[in-house]
Amino acid sequence: MNIRLILAGGACLVALGVSAQNSPAPSILLHSVQKDQGSVWTGTVSYYFKSFDAVLVNTGKEDIDLSTLCFKAYDAKGQAYAVDAMDEALAQGTLKASASVKGFYQFSGQDDGVYGASLVKAQPCPR
Repeated sequence: MNIRLILAGGACLVALGVSAQNSPAPSILLHSVQKDQGSVWTGTVSYYFKSFDAVLVNTGKEDIDLSTLCFKAYDAKGQAYAVDAMDEALAQGTLKASASVKGFYQFSGQDDGVYGASLVKAQPCPR
């Protein structure tokens, strides 16, 4: 697996290439750029979030069923944050070989540690 993290002007660009020969994951490139971060408070419950714009590219020769991919964001210490909202374009349908799709995803946490998330990974969902 090849992972490249590039920081430019406060934005995070993440490229993730997965070889189908070394993993059951499809061959993809995921490009994420930080969009927003903030918090939500309802009077009794609060949470923090960070969102990214994304481009997912199918670099392989096989089509990818997008519903089989799960996305997580990670901070420098390896703490994972679950996706809590995402664009349907990234979550549904089939991504044809050599095609790409654009969208967004948002990750959340119970504290502001989610603000440190800078690496987004797409992996096969647990069965």
